[in-house]
Amino acid sequence: MNSPSHSSLPPSPPPLPPSQRTVQSTCVVETLKLAFQVIDLALQHKKDQSNTPLEKALATFSGSLTSAGTGKESIHIVTTIASYCYHHVDPDIPTWATNLLKRLAQVVPMSLFACLGQDAVPIRDAYVRRLSSSVEDIELKVAILELVTKSVDSQPGLLDLFLNVRASDRSKPGEVAIKWWLGLDVSYGSCCPPCLEIALDPLGHHAVTCKRGSDVVSRHIKLRDVLAESCRRAHLGVHVEMGSNVTPNHSHTCPADLLVPNWVLGKPAAFDLSVTSPLNPTIILEADYVLDQESCLHSILRLFDPDKQVPHSTPRLQYTAVTLLAALWKVRHDAALCAVRAQKSFWRSLTKKLFSRVRVDASEKSKAESSAYELDICSQLMQIVAMEMYYVVSDKVDKDLIDVLKDFSKADGYRTWTKHLESLVTTDSSGLTTKPLPLSPVLVEAQLNLARGWKSMLVVGSMDHLDSVFQLSSSNVNTRMDILDGLLRALESQVKAGTEHPKSLAIATELSALYLILVKKWSSFKEDTVNRLGRILQLIGQFSFVPTVQLQSHMYSSLLLLIRTARQKEDHLEPRFLLSLIRQVDVCLQDHYQNIQTAAKNKPETLAVYLMTEMVPCVSENSQWLSTLKQHSLLMKMIRSLDEHLKMGTDEEFVEAVLSFFLAASAANTGAAKALLVNGIAQVMSASLCKALDVMLYTGVQQSRQASEWGRIWQLALKLSATLLNTLGHAYVQFALDFVGVYDGKLLKALDVLHCVRDLGSLSETRAVCHLVFQLSHYKSQWQFALPAQHRELLRAVIQLSGSCVAVLSKRATLKRAVKTMYASGLLPPEQGLPGDRKASKVVIVATGGVECEDDDAWVTTTAAYQELHNGLISILTLCLATLRLYSPCLEDLLLDGKVDLAEYPPLYALTFIPPSVDYATPSSLATLTVCLSTGLAMIKMDPGCKVGTPSRSPVKSPPPASSRDLASVQKRAEVLCLLEHAIIVLLSQATRYLVDPSVDPHAKQILKKELANELEHFCQELILSLTRKAGVPSPGSSNILKTPSAGLLHESRSGALLAEQRIFKLAELFAKQFLK
Repeated sequence: MNSPSHSSLPPSPPPLPPSQRTVQSTCVVETLKLAFQVIDLALQHKKDQSNTPLEKALATFSGSLTSAGTGKESIHIVTTIASYCYHHVDPDIPTWATNLLKRLAQVVPMSLFACLGQDAVPIRDAYVRRLSSSVEDIELKVAILELVTKSVDSQPGLLDLFLNVRASDRSKPGEVAIKWWLGLDVSYGSCCPPCLEIALDPLGHHAVTCKRGSDVVSRHIKLRDVLAESCRRAHLGVHVEMGSNVTPNHSHTCPADLLVPNWVLGKPAAFDLSVTSPLNPTIILEADYVLDQESCLHSILRLFDPDKQVPHSTPRLQYTAVTLLAALWKVRHDAALCAVRAQKSFWRSLTKKLFSRVRVDASEKSKAESSAYELDICSQLMQIVAMEMYYVVSDKVDKDLIDVLKDFSKADGYRTWTKHLESLVTTDSSGLTTKPLPLSPVLVEAQLNLARGWKSMLVVGSMDHLDSVFQLSSSNVNTRMDILDGLLRALESQVKAGTEHPKSLAIATELSALYLILVKKWSSFKEDTVNRLGRILQLIGQFSFVPTVQLQSHMYSSLLLLIRTARQKEDHLEPRFLLSLIRQVDVCLQDHYQNIQTAAKNKPETLAVYLMTEMVPCVSENSQWLSTLKQHSLLMKMIRSLDEHLKMGTDEEFVEAVLSFFLAASAANTGAAKALLVNGIAQVMSASLCKALDVMLYTGVQQSRQASEWGRIWQLALKLSATLLNTLGHAYVQFALDFVGVYDGKLLKALDVLHCVRDLGSLSETRAVCHLVFQLSHYKSQWQFALPAQHRELLRAVIQLSGSCVAVLSKRATLKRAVKTMYASGLLPPEQGLPGDRKASKVVIVATGGVECEDDDAWVTTTAAYQELHNGLISILTLCLATLRLYSPCLEDLLLDGKVDLAEYPPLYALTFIPPSVDYATPSSLATLTVCLSTGLAMIKMDPGCKVGTPSRSPVKSPPPASSRDLASVQKRAEVLCLLEHAIIVLLSQATRYLVDPSVDPHAKQILKKELANELEHFCQELILSLTRKAGVPSPGSSNILKTPSAGLLHESRSGALLAEQRIFKLAELFAKQFLK
């Protein structure tokens, strides 16, 4: 009896004929390939980061592919796609499936390794077998390697699956773990690979605490990025490696790994991640890694091994393989890198292509693509060598790689590849002409990649600690010059080819950046280099402005460095070459003015103006310089652009560069100063600059980073106005008075000692204002007539500033407090001028009573900020006294004939001897000048650089200093002596003015004589002691000596000229003897 269940089944369909089955299978295969292509294109053209329905479908399990109720687990659709690697009928099916997996690994945010589940290892083995097969389709091999390459950044699990790198037998994690927990010996009798000088202890303490293994850092960074992405998905505004907002300056807070500004109740939260692992085999034994049998790296290494190389390997396959290696080096996958380095002659086999020249054949499309892959392979190899030498400690670099670099230099590889970049575009197949080759876009792109790889390799090779390994040290001057000359030739060739291949301009940009870096590092100069760079700039001028902005920036920067290097080395610069650059600067400024509304990231016009500034000392005396400027109307174009930028309040860097050039030109050449005045520079500084500064002040820019830039612009305007007044004289007086009338409020604010010591920028501003007031004081009659109120206020401010500066300089504690306030408020970076640890900078001083104690503020005097503030105050005080000297009656007229109109010279200091103070309620008295003399003498005695010269040096002309420190000491000594000279002359002039004034009380005159005599006597004694102390024991027979210090007679030099300190002493001594007694 038949079962009911069998009778209910439908009858089976009849079998199809063989021809129909073939057609049906072909349709299925084509439909499958079409489905792979459609999904790949859909994922490729995804516009945003949101999950599309297609991605959601791909992220689900494909339960419909299995029959219900069978008990089998559902297979993920990713596993289904990967399973087509077993398909052997049509080679396109596994290729398209692998390409789809590559797209999923790149776009879809999910782990493909987790999706594969228990089928991951069999699928990996199938892929590896097809990759190592010698009869497999090249397209499939390329797709497999590209899948692994894409997994480097986004699929770490899938990457480790394909790399299949394991620890060696003697560094098994399980064995090490058991031994470590049982307290057994885990050292294996060896040293720690990251730090070879430390031996591994038996208990493994160093192994678990070693911080030099790079896996510790990379794992920490990956974990940080995972947590940061989780916070972003939770809509938390997370920041990576950023300090908290608890303090005003972020530099004073340690950056956290993750910072969430709004965590709980509006308060920020900082997270610092720490990962520790006592069983990390990389730390225990870093070099003990081997490639497992089913690793894709075996097939990659076989492609470059000359003994095992597959005969039919194509350049595309080799390029894909070397791209994977470069990606591993980029992310510092230490386990894989250690395994491949351990292979026999790895570096020799890998870099073999760098020793042979690539033949570029653009006659056919297939040959052009093959040549492009060859160039890309060499580019990736250069990148790998650069990254290996950059990241690995120099004493731990593989000896095989060092030998390869030596052989590369001996084989003239640097010159060969530099010439190769030139010949790619300048030589046809016959090798006789220099017409650009008809290159395909893919070949030009390969040339660009080659230029980038060559740039990376040379930049790393030029580093100070690696140049000897790359054979590019200072002893290899010829190699350096060959590289630079070859780069110039290649750069010129690529610019010429830009008319045929626009992509060549990008190649020229890379080469110009490399040339700029090497010129800056090597400080090399050849006489014809400036001319060659000028010709390249002329070629660049035929292109539009925007595509060549970065290229022009590199060229102007290179010229700037070359001219500066030549000036420092006192090399000869041909003026005609420099004058020829003015034409290119003119074209650049013209393009800039036409595109003035667009904000460019790289500003060649700014660098061009700085180049003109650097050229001024070299060509200002040339008669053709000014005529060339006028011929191209360069000054007018600069002023016009300056006016536009000031009206818009933009491009502070360009404004600063133009004002710097005007300052240098007006100081070096009177004709240039007149041309600036004719073209309206005075109106621009009085009107447009005033409006720009007011707008910046109104919008609160003074609290932003632009404050320092506009501050420098304001200081340059002050210096330029003072320089034009000094150069042009009466022709510029009225414009200078207009400038003072416009900015009288800012000038008075700057003449405040509290503003002066607020920060170093304010110090420079006060110095510039004092210089302008000093220059304008030469025309005090016109100034007083035109602006009486401003003249009176500024003169009073200068007098008060001189007293305040003396008060600050006479008390070092005030200077220390000012510097400490700058550091505390964040106006100075913590590292500026600090010699090291603050605790190590404390010095022991002897306090009153002979008890030794530590001076907590001693570290301040060693900072660069303290020295700059101290020297700046000396300069400001000198300018103030020089200005007041012009308002004091002539001392010779007062002492000799007495025919001086006292009403024309009102008293500047009160007839009292109240010590100077910062308080404005205390009027400045004559004690300001006497304290200034004492302070100057104290500087001479305290600072060795300020002491007077020894007898071994000629008093007429001292030899040049041996170092920059000696030069600074000589300059500081000259500044202090200049300060003493102005102070003694102003003091004697003001005192004499009181003594000859009949309206002054005779009793006050007697007190003045007594006090002044005591001060001058003390000053002369201290000065003569300094001179006698430095003079030492006279030689026998010498007549030019001091008989006794009390004799009061100073010796003269052999030429009869008195030293500066001797002139000051004679003036004070004669005044005290002849007039006060």
